[in-house]
Amino acid sequence: MCDKDNVLIEVKKDAEKIAIVTEFGGKEPQEANMVVVKFSVRKAGTYSIHILVDNNHVRGSPFRKTFLPEKIDASKTVFLKHTSTVVCVTGLEHKLYLEPRDVFGNVCRSQDFDPQYFGFCSEEVSIRKNALLELNFFCIKNYNLFS
Repeated sequence: MCDKDNVLIEVKKDAEKIAIVTEFGGKEPQEANMVVVKFSVRKAGTYSIHILVDNNHVRGSPFRKTFLPEKIDASKTVFLKHTSTVVCVTGLEHKLYLEPRDVFGNVCRSQDFDPQYFGFCSEEVSIRKNALLELNFFCIKNYNLFS
């Protein structure tokens, strides 16, 4: 098999075609009919690999392969229901909702997220508006995911 044969290979994620690199044959005689297809995965999900020879799918085509998100990346993790100001009252719980994401922005699966490895860094800030009023609050400066 070579690049002159009527071989069509497409890799798709949903309706989007993915760029591929194709290598036909090998150096050894037993690799003569081998085709190596390479592509980069940045979006988690199911990909379909279509292989056609003379406009006919080879047996098993299209092949399906599911790729999972990478490990959680704190710099890509986002707050849901984000607001620029949060008013907290001493003694009352305030929930923050996070959506853990990987380095490519894929939403990570809940089973890959272990809250015991998640921590916040906070800093107490005092603001003095005048001599009679002092406001104290905690401001989340950054958050870290410990692995």
